Amino acid sequence: MITEDPEKRPTVEETLDHPLFWKPQRRLDYFIKIGNQDEAENHLNADPELVQALDQGVEKRSFYQWKSKLPHVLIQKMDGKRKAYTDSTLELLRFIRNLDAHYTKVADKDADVACCVCKELVNLAQLLRDARERGKQLAEEGKDLNFRLAEAQGDNKRLGDEEVGARHFPAYERENLVHQLEKMEEMGNSVKALTDELQDVKAEHSTGRTP
Repeated sequence: MITEDPEKRPTVEETLDHPLFWKPQRRLDYFIKIGNQDEAENHLNADPELVQALDQGVEKRSFYQWKSKLPHVLIQKMDGKRKAYTDSTLELLRFIRNLDAHYTKVADKDADVACCVCKELVNLAQLLRDARERGKQLAEEGKDLNFRLAEAQGDNKRLGDEEVGARHFPAYERENLVHQLEKMEEMGNSVKALTDELQDVKAEHSTGRTP
């Protein structure tokens, strides 16, 4: 976080916005909101690339093999109502959502323990926050792809006009650009959902609506 170059150091506000400094309830609220997203609800049929992106390097994070860190009795109860949860990050988010929806409203000491564990998953909050930054990068790359695609489709088939000369895009390059743009849009939409939910949680806590 801290670099030798003062110009590249985060501001105080940026530092305090790091998930490490979030209140535990804020982290839990964020996970629940993400768990309500379509991608988490349909986690059994989720985009493999999204699943892979969320699970990349997970063995170094605090929520690796998360089922082993929660009360076994609770896992059995929640697994018994559906196909058993896997240890994937996406299924962890859905688990947290279901935990809040079905178990925290009643007296269940195992659910209380699980909530306490989930509130401390700073690494998970950081992963989702990093996804927000990746979303910004995808947006910029998407703009570039859109520009190149417009050229490929004939909106602007010349680059640099007379200084560079005419260049026409072959069919295979047009197809490649279209494919890249489609994948970019898919990942961009998924990341945007994460970003929107983060902003909602921040707004709720800043106005004091969430305990």
